[in-house]
Amino acid sequence: MILAVNIWDGDVRMGVIEEIRLRINKIRWERWRAKQNKELEKSYCYAWGESWSDVPLGEDPIKHWEDKHSCAMGSIDNPYWGYLAISVGYFGYTWIDVPNRHCYEYNMRIVGVGRTKKDASTTVPYCTSHFVEIKQTVNPDAQTVWQTFEDKYVGAWPHTGATVDYYQIAGACASYAIDLMSSFAGFELSTIEFINSLLSAVDESEHTEEIVRREWDCPYLETSDCGHFFWWLHDVDPNPDPPIQFTVEDFLYGLSGESQPLSIKFTFSITPPNDPTKLSAAELRKYGIQKIPIREIKERAAELGISSATVKELIEQGEPVYIGYEPAPSLVAIHLYPEPSTKKSHENERKRNT
Repeated sequence: MILAVNIWDGDVRMGVIEEIRLRINKIRWERWRAKQNKELEKSYCYAWGESWSDVPLGEDPIKHWEDKHSCAMGSIDNPYWGYLAISVGYFGYTWIDVPNRHCYEYNMRIVGVGRTKKDASTTVPYCTSHFVEIKQTVNPDAQTVWQTFEDKYVGAWPHTGATVDYYQIAGACASYAIDLMSSFAGFELSTIEFINSLLSAVDESEHTEEIVRREWDCPYLETSDCGHFFWWLHDVDPNPDPPIQFTVEDFLYGLSGESQPLSIKFTFSITPPNDPTKLSAAELRKYGIQKIPIREIKERAAELGISSATVKELIEQGEPVYIGYEPAPSLVAIHLYPEPSTKKSHENERKRNT
C-alpha cells in the first residue's frame, strides 16, 4: 500500500503527518502478525476423534478486555489531564499436578499506557509513576498469584534495563491498549515502537499472600507518555466453591504531591472444572482441554502461550499434560477512579472487547 499526502506551499499539518505515521506502523504490525500466523498455522489444530478445532495462538489472547479513562489532574494554578488505557489478555490454562500444587494455572497478561496533556493538542511531562496491582478478593484460599523473575515477564517504557524480545508475548495486548489510547488522547509511540522500546525493569515490587504489585518510576518532568507490560500466572483450585474472584487495577500518577492517581480496575471471576483426570471425554471437549505429549511441550510452548517456568514444571511432572482454555475468566465489574463526571459521557467513549 502506498500512502500519499498533498503538500500545499510546504505546509503540512503535524496532525496529518502523525496520522500517516500511525497508519504505516499499523500496516507493518498487521503484516508481521499475518506472517507469524502463516508460519505457525499448521500447528494450531488438534483432533478429537474425527473432528478438528482451532487452538488459539500463543501470541493472541483467547479473550481480552480493554477500557480507558481520563480525568482532570494538577492544581488550580497548573491544571492538566491524565489519560490511561489498558488491555488484559487471557491465554489459556495448564493443569499443574506436582507436590503442593494441584491446580489450573491461568495465563494472564496486561499492558497499560498513560499520557498527560495540557490541552487537546499539547502534552506535558507530568507522568511520574505507573503500576499494576492484582488482588485476590473472593475465596483467596483457592487461588495464588505468582510470577517468575525472568526478564521477559515484566517490562516498562521509558526506563533502563535489559533488552528483551517482547513481540510474541506482549504484542497483542500492546496493540489493543495503544489503539484505544490513540483513539481518544493520542500516544507518542506506535505498537511496534512501544514493543521495541520496552525494557525489562521494575522499580518496586510487593508480593504477599493476597496482593501482587509492580511499580515503575518515570524520569521526573521528562515523561508525557509511559507504559508497562506484566505477565502473571494465576493458580486456581479445581471446581472452587464459591468461585474465586480477583481484581486487576492499573494506575497512573501525575506530579509528585498529588494524592489522587488515575486508575482502571477490572474484577474477574473464575470457576474452572474438576481435576481433568476425572473428566469424561465429552467434558474434556466441552472445556477445550487437550492432552499434549510431554515431548512436544518445549517446541510448542510459544504456540500454546506457556511460560518457560511452566514448561520446566510440566517436564518434571511428566505425563499426562493437560492444556485448556474454557471456561475463561469472566469480567464481573469495572471501576474507574476518579469516577467519571457523568456515566453517559463515559459510556459513549468506552470501547471494550470481550
